[in-house]
Amino acid sequence: SESDESVIADHSQVEDKVDDEKAETKEVEPKSKPTVHFGVVVDAKTSLPIAGAKVHVKRELSRDPKTGKWILLEQTEHVTNLLGVYSFSLSAEQVAQSSLYLEVKTEHPDYQTKGWGGYSYSMIKKNMKKGDLPWFTKINLQSGGEVSGTIVDAEGNPLPNVRIAAFTKESRKGDDRGFRGNFSKTRTDEKGHFRFIAPVPGDGVMWIYPKDHAPQAHRLASMETVETEKRKWDAMSAARTVEGKVGSGHPDSKVAMEKLKRIEQQLEEVSKESGNHRDFGTIKMQPGTRLSGKVLDAGGNPVSGVGVNLRRDGDGVAADLFLNHNGVANGISGGTMTGTDGTFQMKPLPPGSYRVQIEETVND
Repeated sequence: SESDESVIADHSQVEDKVDDEKAETKEVEPKSKPTVHFGVVVDAKTSLPIAGAKVHVKRELSRDPKTGKWILLEQTEHVTNLLGVYSFSLSAEQVAQSSLYLEVKTEHPDYQTKGWGGYSYSMIKKNMKKGDLPWFTKINLQSGGEVSGTIVDAEGNPLPNVRIAAFTKESRKGDDRGFRGNFSKTRTDEKGHFRFIAPVPGDGVMWIYPKDHAPQAHRLASMETVETEKRKWDAMSAARTVEGKVGSGHPDSKVAMEKLKRIEQQLEEVSKESGNHRDFGTIKMQPGTRLSGKVLDAGGNPVSGVGVNLRRDGDGVAADLFLNHNGVANGISGGTMTGTDGTFQMKPLPPGSYRVQIEETVND
């Protein structure tokens, strides 16, 4: 009948509406929820928990929806309890970001700082589904020896809040170029004193960046260690050359290897004599030279808002020997932006030969 057809038609419309609602529901992604992560900080050698360690956590976006560039959302600091445990949380809004990126740095007064290390949060979640825990779930800190000193100006006045960076690496027998080192940073206190932990046995380079004085680079090892190390690499290079010419079983090759082993033993003994503590005493800063100039385009017009970056060709023989061997760039550099008239003035720099690059940003 007509009424039956009307009911059937209405029923058909209801079914269509339900189907549409189901289709719309499938397209809606589940809402992200706040997440809490836990981790533990332990001694790398004993696996015992470390209380009082500071764990710094950065939440970043590798692609900001507005600019397409990296952006820092939040940075927090967390202290481990007596069991070495810490925790941090991510908001629902942060978890919802597809380009969320986490970075973690860990430090303790009696251990080497573990510098910033990061990973995409989408990959972290993917790996967790496979049963792989994030790297920050267990953080191993290496013990070491204290490196200290006091930074003063030319008149002997202490310089507070001076930035100090270091690249350090544990000493190992043989060719250790595949073994990664560690970058760390600290600042001087109100009395110009600084302190950080370096590996023992180990070595490194320390850079001092005062605001109104020229930066400096210092090798952590003693000069005796540096000279012995230089002889070691020369002997290693010579042994490889001989082996390449006559083969490893030749008497000349065996003699070269024996010489290398003797020098390696000497280096080990010298390094042990250096002890676990390196006190630089008082380090006097120098005024340096302030370079200035003007950036012009091909037509002779001033170029404003560009970065002028300078990097010195080396940080000194002792520092370069260690840095070059480990594939680390030297740290004596400076940078600034040009003004509206294209002019620039650099912070003080020490004597030396520099490479100049004009770039969009400052690398200082």
